[in-house]
Amino acid sequence: MKSLLSGVLLSLFLAACASLPDDLEKPRITLSAVALKSVSLFEQRFNLALNLQNPNNRDLRLQGLDLEVELNGQPFASVVSNQALTLPRLGNATMTVEATTRLSSWLNQMRHLQRGGSRHFRYRLKGSVYGGALGINIPVEEQGEVNFDDFAAPPGDPRDTAPLPSLPPSQPTTLPNAI
Repeated sequence: MKSLLSGVLLSLFLAACASLPDDLEKPRITLSAVALKSVSLFEQRFNLALNLQNPNNRDLRLQGLDLEVELNGQPFASVVSNQALTLPRLGNATMTVEATTRLSSWLNQMRHLQRGGSRHFRYRLKGSVYGGALGINIPVEEQGEVNFDDFAAPPGDPRDTAPLPSLPPSQPTTLPNAI
């Protein structure tokens, strides 16, 4: 009986410690840059620059994050990072993370572009950031819009007018590092 009571009290204590204190606001996350890192037949990797904003009057020590990325309402990529970062009070910090996407997700977005779709993409970031020594789970969900022309080659660069890349069905290809 004593061990059961101890277990219940320990569970209650850990649950209380693992929740976000009432006086803290969630950090805000926006997508600020995208760069293609590598392409293989079944998987693509992108470097995403995330701008994290701390609206609180105290530093937030983050221990990592786990996010799902949607583009134009469709699942696109997964991000998992164990990077530690201290967000200064009432400040910003940038974190570069690696996003992994499957071929089908990537091709859906390329088809959108090849059909003359807008180069403005709506994005949604949904998941958790982990903070503090106990790795408190802080749910986050942010959305915004990114214009991939902002990441394109500068005017006059031969890549500026090049057709959009496509993947042959049976072999990997290498694409430029910036979208």
